[in-house]
Amino acid sequence: MLLKKVKPILMLIILSIMIGCSNDSEEDLKINEEPNKEAELFYQNNLKPIIESKCISCHTYHKVGASRYDSYQKTKPAIHEMLKRIEAKTINMMPPEEVTQLTIEEKQVFQRFLDKLNLEEEEVDRKINVQWTAFKYPDFNSRVSVSGNFDEMDYVFNEDYGEKPVDILKNAEVTIKAESVNVENNEERSKNIRYFFSFFTTIIKGKITKYDIEKAHVNFEMNGIIKEVIFDISINDSELFLNGVIPDMNLFNWEKAYSKLNEVCGEYHQNKLWNDIAIEIKIRLD
Repeated sequence: MLLKKVKPILMLIILSIMIGCSNDSEEDLKINEEPNKEAELFYQNNLKPIIESKCISCHTYHKVGASRYDSYQKTKPAIHEMLKRIEAKTINMMPPEEVTQLTIEEKQVFQRFLDKLNLEEEEVDRKINVQWTAFKYPDFNSRVSVSGNFDEMDYVFNEDYGEKPVDILKNAEVTIKAESVNVENNEERSKNIRYFFSFFTTIIKGKITKYDIEKAHVNFEMNGIIKEVIFDISINDSELFLNGVIPDMNLFNWEKAYSKLNEVCGEYHQNKLWNDIAIEIKIRLD
């Protein structure tokens, strides 16, 4: 078994429980990364004209805000949420029902922009890719998802798994630096979640206690509390997938940290964060 330091790389066992909150600070909107030139050109030539004709009129009150979407850098971290809103059939739908709607072709432009961004991400060689999804807003049928990851962790895998790929999970462990949490490349939301963790836990640990070809049992440790969660396992020729749900973050006594987060940004999610967290983990098999 090998111990490896991962940065930046997605975690083996994701434990983030919060979703981000936004305000309109111009400084927080700066994104320090090299742009995807193809995606940026596509934004300028194809997506921006649609946003200007169908979206900006409702967001003119955002002088420098995250919801203005009048630049590539502001639209890039928001595209997942934008797609969910334009496909929504509830009160969260965008554009609102009473105004001119996007055509099918215009919606496809939003998806094509995301596809070009994903091509950029796939160029990064990662051993582990994990997506967690949390939920906000009080109405269960209209709740909105937000996803994120962690950048810094130590992990242990069984690299000598031989002809049984599932044995890569034998005695697997991960230790995550909680303050390395990020949400959809949105620095402002990430700062809010880091603030939450400052009242909750600095280190998150996960350890696989047993597994078979279909299920993996994982002991999570947060806030000094250990609880077991069971994941479904699936395998193809090159990857192993773990899918599961942390059903209730109250099991880890998150109430104090939750209330602190609500103090700084509860208005942005109507003071409701759901307790369940959906997790999808992809492990590359070498």
